[in-house]
Amino acid sequence: MATAVRLQFVVVFWAFSALGLAATRFVPLGAFPGGATSSGVAISADGKVVVGLATGSIAGKVRSMPFYWTESSGMRQLDGPVLDGRSPYELGAPLGVSGDGTVVFGRFVSGSDDSVFYKWTVGKGVTTIFGPGPLIPFDVTHDGSRFGAVASDDRYAAIAISADGSYVVGSEYAAAGYREAYRDHVGNGGAPTRQWLGRLPGNEWNWTLARELSPSGQIVVGWGLSDEVDETGQYGVLIKPVLWTAVNGLAALPGVYQGSAHGVSATGQVVFGEGSNQGGPPVLYRWTPGGSLQALQSLLASAGVDPAIDGWEIQTVAAMSAHGRYFVGNAIHSTGRREAYLIELDIPGDFDGNGPVDGRDLLKWQRDGADAGQFAQWTGNYWSPLTPLAPAATNGVPEPAAALLTLAALAWPSMARRR
Repeated sequence: MATAVRLQFVVVFWAFSALGLAATRFVPLGAFPGGATSSGVAISADGKVVVGLATGSIAGKVRSMPFYWTESSGMRQLDGPVLDGRSPYELGAPLGVSGDGTVVFGRFVSGSDDSVFYKWTVGKGVTTIFGPGPLIPFDVTHDGSRFGAVASDDRYAAIAISADGSYVVGSEYAAAGYREAYRDHVGNGGAPTRQWLGRLPGNEWNWTLARELSPSGQIVVGWGLSDEVDETGQYGVLIKPVLWTAVNGLAALPGVYQGSAHGVSATGQVVFGEGSNQGGPPVLYRWTPGGSLQALQSLLASAGVDPAIDGWEIQTVAAMSAHGRYFVGNAIHSTGRREAYLIELDIPGDFDGNGPVDGRDLLKWQRDGADAGQFAQWTGNYWSPLTPLAPAATNGVPEPAAALLTLAALAWPSMARRR
């Protein structure tokens, strides 16, 4: 399969930090040669790999094809062999990417049959992982070895798994008839141990829905319904972004009047979603405990990077890296062109400018003078992608899920056949 490595055009807005080590930037990712649009779907834990769907010209025909983007290679097709006698043009939009960036999974598109799913591995190519049949994959572990799959077309029944596959989150109807977010512990190989995550104050119909969990599985975000007085003084039900931790339980995200939370960093220090302050317009936001709700486009502008100057408007945020530094989503140009983008933010505490806030930054801080204020920046943004937080006691009991949850260990040789 031909590999496209050059974008049609690249417009990158940069704003370097005072130390010159890191930069805030907005990068439209372009499309394949002969194409005009792209859509960002997912990002690796370190923010170095973006996957999505883009158009390009193949044999004189414009097609939509999944892409794999890195800083060094740019946008390229999913290369390598496609097994089971399928055409590479049957690969549909990716559904996700493993945390380490080595595995992409998605749905085959072949006539009316959309119940077969593929796995693409760097250096190995494509094969079938599920189907035809009822199982629908929704997430993959950090190393790409196991998938979460659910026998349901309910997109919220199960929605995310932890980095090692030991936790699954989703939302189902509780015994009383309302819908509530849950976390299943499936790490011991037996029946899942379910923990219902709770609801916001209000009547019995106040739902909560999970959207994402941290790599450790100890932090969950989503949205819930809450009974309270709205901005017009009327008593009603508001949609609120929620944050659940194994230590503190469920609560509305402080500083966000209404909206939803779509993703969370490994430490829980960064949440992204869509919401608004009281009386303000809805925005795509990045939330931190100190800064509360910050519109993503405003964050860029305040750092000297304003996509609007060149005609770009950020429309969606699809995913965030595990350290809350990189974002991927979709933007529209004033000409009507739609493209995937990558945003990188200058993160306090990343003293060596390499992306994550980790132990190497602490060493640099010690060598450069050990300023107390910088240490606070480091502790507030430190992350370790696969080191779980201390496990909290659960009140769950073994309970079979209403939807069939499966964590499938998929060895490469066994995947050469249709399931």
